[in-house]
Amino acid sequence: SPTRKGDKRNGILSGKVAKNGNIRDYTDLLHLVILNNLQNTNAELIEEKKPQCERLIRLNHSARRQMKVLKDNKNIKDLKIVTCHLGQGSSICAVEGGKSIDTSMGLTPLGGIPMVTRSGDLDPSVLTYIMKKENISAGEMEDILNKKSGVAGISGLAPDFRVIETASNEGDEKAEIAMESFKYAVASYIAKYAVAMNGVDYFIFTGGVGENQINIRKGICEKLGFMGVEIDADENNMRGEEKVISKPESKVKVYVIPTNEELMIAKETMRLAK
Repeated sequence: SPTRKGDKRNGILSGKVAKNGNIRDYTDLLHLVILNNLQNTNAELIEEKKPQCERLIRLNHSARRQMKVLKDNKNIKDLKIVTCHLGQGSSICAVEGGKSIDTSMGLTPLGGIPMVTRSGDLDPSVLTYIMKKENISAGEMEDILNKKSGVAGISGLAPDFRVIETASNEGDEKAEIAMESFKYAVASYIAKYAVAMNGVDYFIFTGGVGENQINIRKGICEKLGFMGVEIDADENNMRGEEKVISKPESKVKVYVIPTNEELMIAKETMRLAK
């Protein structure tokens, strides 16, 4: 969507919303949350879009933490960052000069990379084909996409990355396909955002999977070797720490930064309520 791109668009959007208090679409809401311009928006509209708002606030928090950690190294205006919030729900965000310019999410959190039970991006014809073939309703299809797809759907195992990754390591073919699909999708989005920003200085792993799954981080980074990403096996061998896990000579620096989304949602809710 062209409404996701560009600083000029961000500035125009923020000014319009501050002036008339309206949110025109979900892309507008994305920009507003990321850019901290929700103060003057209509409270009913925010409540109506609460699921999307809460998810976008996660990204907002991640960006803040990243800027705090990285600002000593470079001017924020010069930074090109890709954030990877990987967990039960997952999303990727391109942050250029401190502003979100693109995200893997679509109209809802269902879009983007495959998650534990959510499908991620799909050919739309897949949905109509299944609905016709199985004679199922739109509601049933939505339930399948949100609760019976993703890596759990591919592997046929419990909706838990730890269970699926363990099975993959033990030679379960479907689990191997599920994990490979996930790592490939994440790496593909990082590469895509390198195109969007004409390069990447840093990318950051956060969220339950991003912070704790050592081999998933390793697998994603290995796919990005063509970008000059070099992972340090010893530094990567940890869980839940705030740390640089790339080698000193890596052309792209890779961080793990733990998130605290519940705290950020509480803070944003307090601010909106004032």
